[in-house]
Amino acid sequence: MDKTTNEILLKGKLEEDNYVITSFSNSLSKIGFDYTDKFIFVERIEGVSGTLIRESIMKDNFDNVMDMMPLKTIEVLKREIKNDSIIYGIRDEERILNTANEYSLTELANLNLFNEKLAKNIVDNRPYDNLESLEASILQGFSTHFRQRVLSILENPIPKKIISEYIDKYPANIRVLAYKNKNSLEKFKEKVNNENVFHY
Repeated sequence: MDKTTNEILLKGKLEEDNYVITSFSNSLSKIGFDYTDKFIFVERIEGVSGTLIRESIMKDNFDNVMDMMPLKTIEVLKREIKNDSIIYGIRDEERILNTANEYSLTELANLNLFNEKLAKNIVDNRPYDNLESLEASILQGFSTHFRQRVLSILENPIPKKIISEYIDKYPANIRVLAYKNKNSLEKFKEKVNNENVFHY
């Protein structure tokens, strides 16, 4: 639904990525956000698949992804695979299970990507002896890779607070790809540290 006109643009099931956009859009609508002239939608690049790229790395076969990455990137990946330097697909299972079994409800809920519902579900289904039983207890998210992301957080349990502090202190550079007019750009730059704003 177009939030500015309430016109229904699409009926039926959405593509996976669009669920995230829709959820974000609905959240902004609840607080009365005015969408008019606020967003520039960039078309998704077709023909690029992160899943296929990951599979090509694991199989050391780049035939199906040659047009998805620069040749130099593929050369570097092949070199690193040959040197046995890539550890993609290998998890620290002991650490993941330890975090899932030992962290308190509050500690889990405070982890990046977690909420209380997800944390409670993990706590309620303890103990875990293997990753399969743990994965089965992880609620499905918007993304098909949500469970793998949760496992990554359990493997490297970083609290949301630390992530927020890192983001706050990170020197952001903002690239403005397009803008309505010079006046809009100047107003935007006034609201942020304009030393970090670059327009093209």
